[in-house]
Amino acid sequence: MAKLRVLFVPDSIYWVTGEITKVFAHFSPWVSPTIISGPIVQRIAASRPFLLKNIDLVHFLCPYSSWQLLPFLHTRIPTVTTIHHVVDWEYEKHNLQGDALMTQSEEWVEDLVTRGVARERIGKIQNGVDTHCFKPVSSAERIALRRKFNLPEQGPVIGFFAKKSSDHNYRKGTDIFEAAIFEVIKALPNITVLIVGPGWQEFIERLRIKGVRVLNFPFVKRQKDLAPIYACLDLYWITSRIEGGPVTLMEAMSSEVPCISTPVGLAKEIIQSGKNSILVTQEDSLEIAKNTVLLLQDSTRLKAMGRAARETILANHSLGFSCPLLVDLYGNALKNFSIRTGQVMPKLEITESNLMTKIPYAGKQHMEGIPHRYRSELFAEEDLLWMNSLKAAGERREAWHFAIKAFLHAPLSLEVWRELLRKNLPHGFSDIIRKIKRQWVFGGKY
Repeated sequence: MAKLRVLFVPDSIYWVTGEITKVFAHFSPWVSPTIISGPIVQRIAASRPFLLKNIDLVHFLCPYSSWQLLPFLHTRIPTVTTIHHVVDWEYEKHNLQGDALMTQSEEWVEDLVTRGVARERIGKIQNGVDTHCFKPVSSAERIALRRKFNLPEQGPVIGFFAKKSSDHNYRKGTDIFEAAIFEVIKALPNITVLIVGPGWQEFIERLRIKGVRVLNFPFVKRQKDLAPIYACLDLYWITSRIEGGPVTLMEAMSSEVPCISTPVGLAKEIIQSGKNSILVTQEDSLEIAKNTVLLLQDSTRLKAMGRAARETILANHSLGFSCPLLVDLYGNALKNFSIRTGQVMPKLEITESNLMTKIPYAGKQHMEGIPHRYRSELFAEEDLLWMNSLKAAGERREAWHFAIKAFLHAPLSLEVWRELLRKNLPHGFSDIIRKIKRQWVFGGKY
């Protein structure tokens, strides 16, 4: 058969699930990929379903986008759904309607099995790390990077990367983080916390009030731009109560930055506690603080643990290592769809030569299944979607960057103009425009 035409659906092309889809697309040359964020796919299904006619399979990387789309796709196109982790089963159980399911860690494979999912329907496909990008740097380079990012040249730096919207019901354990860091500064008052991700203004203010030095980068435009930030760290903290990965664990370890993590997701599988990082008891802020102080006061042990962390990633978690497993996952989805609907589906014919590419990863966005004349407008919609997410998180400066990007993608699009004017003009100007529009359309009678 020709290449399998796959629509990948992340929550946003600009966040972690978007990066995962780009990796899948790049390292699977037997796939013809299209990547579109969930909310935009919903609009396409509602108003322009013809744009989906060149798709053989839909892979949802975001468990929430599939909620509205699965009923629409149920008899039309085979689907793969993804469960990274379960916070509220009522909001995620619809993913069982997928013809196959993907998850990242054994913890969530077992969870799905206990919920009645046949194990053969589940594919465990872990994320990988670009070890050429996320790598250690020399002492001189580290000092230069700290200067660049306005970090102190000396003194320990702890990293924490996430977006605030992922911290629903303290899933990221920010309350644990807060309690732990207040203990750490008693012993190490010169500690710096580096937070990457939008929406953390209130959290950061609470830390600063208690005397913690905090630096925040609300948004990093490209995944590879995180690498020099990791290189500035001494330790990376994961205080989460629930995780599927996280990807940041592996990026930090690849950068020779040891992690102190709660036993969540992949952390339980790849951390050899005390050797390549440290696992701590769930909810125990004092244990996090104690291990942090001990490690930061023993530079020899800290460096040895960092080297062991990178060796773990190099051996088992390099970028794209798990992409060949997509063959079985998608094959099962096609087979199950055929059994369920009676439709004849093509068989995947994968050879050794087209199983996995050796071309270096570049993080390219793909829209192979969308006609060319619609692509610029869809790229603009992606920019507007992320613009609105950043504005909702209080990151207006970064939001403007994506407003400009949307305009450059589709300067003649009425939808782009409408959205930019509606969301970015001061309220007074918006009211004037509405009044003029009403006067023009209704002659002042409305």
